[in-house]
This record gives sequence, C-alpha cells and structure tokens, in this order.
Amino acid sequence: MTFRNNRSLCSKRLILCLIFVAGLFVIVSGLAVFDVLEISSENRLILVRDGDTFDHEYTHSMYQAPVTERFVITGGRLKLIKVDSPCVAVLEYFGLNGPEVGHMNLLFDSFTTPSASIGSHRLKIRGQDFNPPTGEGLEGKIRVKLRKASIIDYLISVF
Repeated sequence: MTFRNNRSLCSKRLILCLIFVAGLFVIVSGLAVFDVLEISSENRLILVRDGDTFDHEYTHSMYQAPVTERFVITGGRLKLIKVDSPCVAVLEYFGLNGPEVGHMNLLFDSFTTPSASIGSHRLKIRGQDFNPPTGEGLEGKIRVKLRKASIIDYLISVF
C-alpha cells in the first residue's frame, strides 16, 4: 500500500512539474519580442533585425514602369534608402534627382500600397520573394508594417 501511495505522489509531482515548465515556457515566450515585418493582406510575419534590407518592387501605375524601393531596418524603423526605375519620369514624379535617397532620412513605421493597383507588388528580403495578393485589403490597401511580436505571435502566423 505504501508503494502505491509513493507512486501516486511521484506522478502528481511530475504532473505539477510539467505544468510549471509549460507555464514558464508560455510566460517567457510571451515576453521575448522580436522585430517582424507584417504583411496585412496575408497575415504574414517575417522575422527581421536591425540592418536588414528589403526591396519593394512594383509597376508605377502612371508610367507603366518598374520601380524598386529599397528599405533598411534601423532603430526599429523603416528607412527608405533608394528609389530606382529605368524611367526618369518616375523619379521626377517622386521629386527625386536620382535613386539614392538615404541622405533624406525618410523614416517610416509602415507603408501601404493599393491592393488593386496595376502590376504586382513584391517584397524581397534575404533572398526570399513575398507576393502580397492583389485582393481587397483593409480599405483597399496592403499594409507593410515593422512591429514587435512575441515568438507565440510569430509561430501562429507560420502555421
């Protein structure tokens, strides 16, 4: 009879220990936050870190010309460092003399693009292409936002 009681007590302790470890994991993973790029139209989070660059490629609707906007993540913000297009009129449309704009200190927390605009939009980061769908997003826009996310948020977006 004593052996059974000891075994039952060990089982209860093991269960309590496992519950404690699981709770600790949930608390720690909820507190650990990372920078992510959030693409609103597909509820996707992309892990990023300070110094990462990414390109936003699209077709300019007025001039039907390809445009590449290059951003760098710096200090928790998106810094636009380059706007490139083979069509000089596109740069003039944006009021630019050339493609390099890093000196202008253009910082953003997010940017939006019309979801129904002409041509596809593509984000390129670390050799991966992300093609936000062209369906209607919030107010007809696709929002790309730099924000903090817990590991739990990130795992939910992956699955």
